[in-house]
Amino acid sequence: MPSESPGHFSLRLEILRSLACSRLAKEGLTRALEVLVHHQSWDFGVAWLGEEASLRYVGDCLSPRAQHSSPRFQAFIESVRSRVRPARFPGAFPQGNRPCTCNTAACMANCAWGREPAEGGMQSALALPLARGGVIFGAIELFSCEVRNLDSVGRESLQSVAEDLARFLWSRGVESRARLRTARWEGARRIARLAYWECSPSTGRLRAAINMSEVLGLNPAKLPNTIDEYLMLAPEEDRPAVSAALTDLVNPAVGTIEIEHRILAQDGAGDRVVVVQGMADFDSEGNVVNLSGTLQDITPYRRLEDRLRLAATAIDHAGDAIVIFDARGAIMSVNSAFTRITGYTENEARGHQLDVLLNRPSGKHDESFYRRLLGRLRTFGRWKGELWARAKDGRGFAMLLSLSEIRDEKGRVSHHVGVFTDVSRQKEYKERLEILALHDSLTGLPNRALFLDRGQQALSRAMRGGTQVGVIFIDLDLFKMINDTWGHAVGDEVLRRAGNRMRSVMRDCDTVARLGGDEFVVLLTDVGGVDACLGAAERLLAATTEPYLLNGISVELGASLGIAISPEHGTDIRTLLHRADQALYSIKRNDICRVAVWSPQFSTDSSSVPEDQPLQS
Repeated sequence: MPSESPGHFSLRLEILRSLACSRLAKEGLTRALEVLVHHQSWDFGVAWLGEEASLRYVGDCLSPRAQHSSPRFQAFIESVRSRVRPARFPGAFPQGNRPCTCNTAACMANCAWGREPAEGGMQSALALPLARGGVIFGAIELFSCEVRNLDSVGRESLQSVAEDLARFLWSRGVESRARLRTARWEGARRIARLAYWECSPSTGRLRAAINMSEVLGLNPAKLPNTIDEYLMLAPEEDRPAVSAALTDLVNPAVGTIEIEHRILAQDGAGDRVVVVQGMADFDSEGNVVNLSGTLQDITPYRRLEDRLRLAATAIDHAGDAIVIFDARGAIMSVNSAFTRITGYTENEARGHQLDVLLNRPSGKHDESFYRRLLGRLRTFGRWKGELWARAKDGRGFAMLLSLSEIRDEKGRVSHHVGVFTDVSRQKEYKERLEILALHDSLTGLPNRALFLDRGQQALSRAMRGGTQVGVIFIDLDLFKMINDTWGHAVGDEVLRRAGNRMRSVMRDCDTVARLGGDEFVVLLTDVGGVDACLGAAERLLAATTEPYLLNGISVELGASLGIAISPEHGTDIRTLLHRADQALYSIKRNDICRVAVWSPQFSTDSSSVPEDQPLQS
């Protein structure tokens, strides 16, 4: 190997000094580049760092004499600074990653550098690869406006410089990667709330990582120094289990432990929960030589588990059925109330659509109903209403259902939740209340309120259709005598049977109502005049005056009937009812006939109810 000249020796020495002052790889590489440019009188140099296939620009150096060079030279410098990688890469060093040179513009134009340096006025170029183990991870390019010739000694010296730079960069890279791994490990430990510990078997003293205070929630000055001090951090009821685990740790037959226990609150935030893992090292004779392991704070996870467990318990014990769906509406989970109401277990319901499982089998809702439901759910994110459903045993029931969307952190629908209850009994109770409010409790016939409502609706239809409506007022004669002779129980049964008889001789479109006491009224719709009303009255009279056989007793009744018809006698239901009552009262006065049709003369006579006051039941 040729001996190194004093100039080249001083070059290496100066570069080594610059590297010694550099802490980072990029800093050392740019300083070495400045030494090379100034020491060997190059006009321009550029440094690259990274992997061979993706080297990154690190920096450049321009000699003082080139500061005011030609515009072509300045354009070349800017083009170099904008490159992704140097022109000589990759595969620019076929001779074992040794320095490569071009001494003429024509040479550069025909090799890997291309025509760009020559067009910028460059006459010589040098590429110095930085490699380790045959892998290039950096490079220095030097350019000169003059022709430069390197002898073998110069090449060898530059090769030595490249090796020095490569060793420096490699060592800094190793250190940087080690620091990065350490920082990542420390970060991971902090995120995982994990600390490392060691214990001397002979002294029982503990040594722990610096973040042990964070894991235990203690002031660093109060960290335990011995196993006994650590045990005192646990609640008294947890200490026996921890002590037993530590005994197993030093047992050669066991040698490892994992135990979860609590740490008494020191910061007022409640007891912590930690997991201790340990491993013992034994010598050839079975003696413990070292104890080590990790300690992890799992308090947030246990608190989350407790909250989830509490929520799950509350859901499972809720009186309402609760269903969780996925984004597509398939059932994921249900609570016990769902099974109690529908008869389907969670395994049977999972994967089904709720409407397919329960609602569609009822046959009470058409497709438009489900489309409206889904439309409101997608528009407003919730829906609430009543649906009919069919349970597993075929029983139909009404459900009050509330549906809501659940969205993820990006605002996308991830789940749906449904809550429903069986409201069949409430609906039945409501219907009974409505029946009681609108029907006579003794006979089950419509009462005055329902009669008036139906009557007014019938009159509205009659006016639109050009038809007539008739009202027949019925009063049962001799009823007081039946009550006085046979008692109220017999009287009530007579009223029930009388009502049934009246209903049996009327059409389905007609209404038979009881106003109270022994008074009944019939609403005739779409009648063909007074004659049709008289025919209906004759049927009612015949039906109600037939003897009633009750427990071997034959009971006889009489009846008086008054008739009014629209529109001749009135155009509202209260007027018709009042005038039918006036016609009935005329029969009571003269006792000549049992059926009478209202005429204007009845209004001039006294009547049972004044015309300006409504009848009361």
